[in-house]
Amino acid sequence: MANPSEELVNNPMPNYIFLLRVDAVYDLPCTKVSGIAQEKEYENIMEGGVNDYVQLREKPVSKPSILQIERYIGERHFDPLPVGYQCQMPLVLYVGRYVHDFNHAVMTFTFSGAVVTSKKYGELDAEKGGLMSVTTEIAYQQVTVENANAEEIRTPWEFDSTGMRFQGKGKRHAAYDHQELRKADMEQMGLLRRKIF
Repeated sequence: MANPSEELVNNPMPNYIFLLRVDAVYDLPCTKVSGIAQEKEYENIMEGGVNDYVQLREKPVSKPSILQIERYIGERHFDPLPVGYQCQMPLVLYVGRYVHDFNHAVMTFTFSGAVVTSKKYGELDAEKGGLMSVTTEIAYQQVTVENANAEEIRTPWEFDSTGMRFQGKGKRHAAYDHQELRKADMEQMGLLRRKIF
């Protein structure tokens, strides 16, 4: 198993590959998700006498946490989260390292007691181009965080000194320089000529 500090420095988790699943049926492509928080409320109780201490006691939660999701609106827009909708199952947010591989998500957030409270559409401006978006606010009671096991996380790619062999340890990037591309093209042309003649 990797050292946590080494994992944090050499293999940090990206924040741009994620998927929101609604009622275990709908997968929503979102552009931004914010408002993920775990918090409790406390009240201060001053001790009597000459003590300079304050005791903290947990009190009932007075307001729900708010999850904000932003999505683009397409021509065939379908909204599984109308205002006032109470989710039948917990919302699940998958954060992964690879696109289209959320079965091996690095981190999973599960939101229970989710209720859609508001929806705000983006502004329309004829003077500059842009994409129509909608921001949905969802109140939730609790969020649980689950990290993937080390065995479930796939190792990043590694390339050897030629840049041709993939071995999965992440010491070389995938971009070839111009000389390597030209050499590969010339070798391929040579093989084609041998086959033709």
